[in-house]
Amino acid sequence: MFKLLAILLLFSSVVQAVVWDEGIGAELHWGEAMILGDYKLVLVDFSPEESRTSQALVELQKDNVTLAIRALMAGESFSLNDSIKVTAQKVVKDDQEDEPYADLTMQLPAAPEVSLLLSSDKDVYQGGDKIRLELEIENSGIVAVEGMKISLTSDPSLVDAKWNRSTLEAGRSWDEDKHTSRIDPIKLNLNAPYLPLPMEFQLKVHAWYNDPEGRMYEAWGGTSFQVAGSLQLHKQVDPSQDFGKGYFVVDTLWNRGNRTLCVTLTDSVGQDFQTDSSLIWKFNLTPDETKAVSYKVFAKKPGEGLVMPSAEASFVLGSKKYKVFSESPVVDVSGPFIEARRAISATKVAPGKEVKILLNLTNSGNRKARVSFQETIPSDAELVGGSPRGTFMINPGEGRDIEYSIRVMRLGEIRLPASEIDYRSVRGDTYSASTPAIAIKVQADKKANISPVVPSQAPRTNEKSSWPGEHGIVYLSLAFILVIWAAFGRYA
Repeated sequence: MFKLLAILLLFSSVVQAVVWDEGIGAELHWGEAMILGDYKLVLVDFSPEESRTSQALVELQKDNVTLAIRALMAGESFSLNDSIKVTAQKVVKDDQEDEPYADLTMQLPAAPEVSLLLSSDKDVYQGGDKIRLELEIENSGIVAVEGMKISLTSDPSLVDAKWNRSTLEAGRSWDEDKHTSRIDPIKLNLNAPYLPLPMEFQLKVHAWYNDPEGRMYEAWGGTSFQVAGSLQLHKQVDPSQDFGKGYFVVDTLWNRGNRTLCVTLTDSVGQDFQTDSSLIWKFNLTPDETKAVSYKVFAKKPGEGLVMPSAEASFVLGSKKYKVFSESPVVDVSGPFIEARRAISATKVAPGKEVKILLNLTNSGNRKARVSFQETIPSDAELVGGSPRGTFMINPGEGRDIEYSIRVMRLGEIRLPASEIDYRSVRGDTYSASTPAIAIKVQADKKANISPVVPSQAPRTNEKSSWPGEHGIVYLSLAFILVIWAAFGRYA
């Protein structure tokens, strides 16, 4: 009878024994403390030097309230209500070291550690595809899980599933088929819906479970995937282009839905490109049909990271109108780009006066340019300084100023013809730039109004004649006639 009672008591103590986690440990000196969760352990004092045993006096607190004070020798421990355990691993007094210390550990009851790993076989699905989900459940803790309940939901609504499991042992994974040697996770198959526009689905798995002591825990997991829209639009163009050459843009439509769509497609090239094509199309697309259109573009000038706007396709499904957009291609355009500017020192001059012509050539491209130019001198003007022609290299971001002078004798208007500047890249591609024609008026001195390019720098002229005015000349002529008449009258 006594043997049976002893066996029952022993069995009861084994069943009710608390399993502790790994906890934390630290080497503490006088007045030092360590914290685990809501608990704080303070090393208060050591046993006297004359004591035969080495003990550490510790104080256990929770929320700044003292729960227990204990003197522990090495290897001793205590616990409170199976909620925390304190152990002295080592106690060293000051007669052994310069400063006494104790190695102490704090442990909490071990809790189940359930991980939920939800995965899908793809990141993006088309309408009608099979969505294959797998849910792996593992108890990586050191105590068993009991009464597990699991739910799987999605936003937007696509799936709502539930599972139950009575027990999941420590260190084990949920196995759907225990008759095989491998671990089989929970598997779930769904059908991807047909959607007018792409949609992101967020899936969330939630688990509730207890430990052997009846304490409740929760765990979460999840994943996400996208279901593409019924109409897909892509815009493609060569991302690396040479300036001056034409390149084709290709817009491709694909009806991935289960209905025929009446589509209006529009596109644009943006501010950095130009085209002669009309960029609007209309057509019907049956399920799984593709349609591609293309047009040619030219870059207006070289540049890096030039962005083309996305193409746009609209369609009606049911009673609603939908729009889808393509990518926005990014293009690098390489080449030289010469910008030419021409100015003159004056627009009105007197005969024989010099006029200075300034030609500025700037390479605003991203490649070197070899430039050749030859200005045309009008036939009724002569070159008196500088040179109206030249050939040289201009680096990207640099410029060159060319100055020459002409003289014009003939009254009237002369025109400097539009200038043509030829240049080419190091690869041999040829380009041209130009400046507009310029008119110069040649007037007599007393009528000439010198008009420099910058009026603020033009000297003002106030011409005064040293001769009498027109009326004075008339009076002098009459007086001269009277004198002659009087002289001849004396001999009459």
